[in-house]
Amino acid sequence: MNTIQLAIIIVFVLILLYKTFFIPNLQGMWECSSEFCQNSGLKSMLLFFGDRESLFNGYSGYIIAEDDSGLILNNKITIYMWYIPTFKKYDRWSVTISGLDEDEKKMFPSSQSLYYYPDLGKIVMADDKKVTALFYKNNPASDCDCEMPSSLPVAQNIKDYDEL
Repeated sequence: MNTIQLAIIIVFVLILLYKTFFIPNLQGMWECSSEFCQNSGLKSMLLFFGDRESLFNGYSGYIIAEDDSGLILNNKITIYMWYIPTFKKYDRWSVTISGLDEDEKKMFPSSQSLYYYPDLGKIVMADDKKVTALFYKNNPASDCDCEMPSSLPVAQNIKDYDEL
């Protein structure tokens, strides 16, 4: 093996490692598109990507889905992701989701592919048979630091709110 081939292999491995462990702009709130919800019989579906607990652990997250009968998913989850090279306009990961029970896995499989379109702020999730979700980034909801202040001023009457 010559040095050029070795250099190409090293660069390819570095790209795979980078794409697996450093995923930009995925954290935040993702909302299922209204058209997808309507076609799936859902009122709404939200996916929250939190931070990675450590370099080799999954992302903390939360998933909520609602249909006409009420909440059908309301779970704290952990999302494990492995990069799959595509060389297309999207990035693809193999995803395993923990935190769902057996009935919930029938609605939202625990093993899926995640297709991330960074230019569109869009995620498509699919198992082997069908698209399971189509999410768009909710930037206003994602733009918070998700921490409450340690204390808030308390107004004694309605006139005091003008001074806050």
